Amino acid sequence: MNHYAQFETHTNPMKHSGLGIASFIISLLNGVLMLILVIASAAMVNEGLTENDPGMQLLGVVLLGSVILTMVGGVFGIITCFQKTHKKIFGIIGLILNAMTFLGIIILMIIGIAEGA
Repeated sequence: MNHYAQFETHTNPMKHSGLGIASFIISLLNGVLMLILVIASAAMVNEGLTENDPGMQLLGVVLLGSVILTMVGGVFGIITCFQKTHKKIFGIIGLILNAMTFLGIIILMIIGIAEGA
């Protein structure tokens, strides 16, 4: 009989973090949402709509919702980076994509303000 068998430890492989996966999915969905918003706003501008039209105001509200969603995804990614018992890859990718989306939103807002002035 092997006397060392009682000291063998079995480690479970680390699982992906649920928050990391959520951050990644939020970043993907938000990226698609941003693409749709840019295309829709360009189409509305080509039709001659201004920022006072209800359709453009709705796009603005959806854009602000997208900013909040991006922040939530970023926070999930940050939390994932500090989890020691889970894999971090989805959280890191989600954090990077959410940060890129957030920067893109800021750049679009700056362009919109510059063109409106």
